[in-house]
Amino acid sequence: MGNYRWGYTTVESCKTLSLKRLREWGFIEPNCYQSTAITFYTGKEETGSMRIWISTLSNDAYVQLKYYFEEKEGNRYIDYKIPLVKVPSNLGKGFRYYFLCPVTGKKCVKLYRPPREDYFLHREAFKGLRYEQQIKSKKSRSFWSGPIGLLFKKEELLEKVVNKPKYAKLYYRGKPTPRLRRYLEVQEKSSRYSRADYERILERSF
Repeated sequence: MGNYRWGYTTVESCKTLSLKRLREWGFIEPNCYQSTAITFYTGKEETGSMRIWISTLSNDAYVQLKYYFEEKEGNRYIDYKIPLVKVPSNLGKGFRYYFLCPVTGKKCVKLYRPPREDYFLHREAFKGLRYEQQIKSKKSRSFWSGPIGLLFKKEELLEKVVNKPKYAKLYYRGKPTPRLRRYLEVQEKSSRYSRADYERILERSF
């Protein structure tokens, strides 16, 4: 996995910051200010680390990222904030936090930093960034059309739901609109598979 000779960089080759992981680790809680270190690996090899601070103390919630680049001329220090925004739950109960990309203005649950790029941003902020299944052979794409592909499709459709225009509605006369219905359908299909199912599919394929 990684960069391809015809100019594309794959999403899978990027360092990734996931809100889901931060929630699982207990760092996305209301009215909190917390800090942790994150280390990145490729296989067993450490490929980088950074320190992050997460604040949800006010309406100006954010994730602050700090890390170094080691270069011939010396270390270069990166320090910036990614806003967090509240979005009401599709179920009408409570809300969820999303990253707000400072470049694209889009809400998302994952931020990416491709090789040789400085910042973690929404994937559409980077020209030529593609998912592997978009640029692989027909045989490989058939693999991604199954359960694994559902996971990527669910994330893509969720972003379309949370980034909908302000005038667009998710329900009309008590029923989901097509935008929300497509997401719910993919979510229901992907929920038929357990984590063990996905692990077995990956073991058989690689």
